[in-house]
Amino acid sequence: MGARPSITVAAVIERGGRFLLVEEEDEGRILFNQPAGALRQLLAQAGDAGAERAAISLAIGRMYAIAGEQTPVWRDKGRNYADGGVDGQMDCIDHSANTDAFLRLLQAHGWLRFHQVLEPIRRVRFFVALHWAGRIRERETQQAYAVDSWYFDNGRPAAVLTVEDWRAGKTPDGA
Repeated sequence: MGARPSITVAAVIERGGRFLLVEEEDEGRILFNQPAGALRQLLAQAGDAGAERAAISLAIGRMYAIAGEQTPVWRDKGRNYADGGVDGQMDCIDHSANTDAFLRLLQAHGWLRFHQVLEPIRRVRFFVALHWAGRIRERETQQAYAVDSWYFDNGRPAAVLTVEDWRAGKTPDGA
């Protein structure tokens, strides 16, 4: 079989004379890369499903931070209480839709080896407390997990909880 070409599609994001790049260290050298390269590397380092969930948590946070470089979502605070109605505030529906889109992007690139993305999940507690989150399922065990970025300020890693814990209203560490 002959050599296969390698194609990289990249975008240069410029805003106000600043460029969106990720600083990385590779074999002692400092490199500047596009954000997708950092996400791919982060997920590629995961050697098992637990490590991949931790990487997904970080990747979702990084993707929100990238979005915050381009939109007012950098102002979004964890939960709904501390935003004060500022431009960029997001509720759990916004978070679940964005998180689902981010997860599907990671899956479409083939960067999720141990999980598959499912439809967002909804919980209702006390008849009025409605909440949404992204959702993944571990391929080997079929255990489903909620991926919930709503609990934390923009750019922070998302919470990843078993669906059972999430539906029971368990608060993630640090929230």
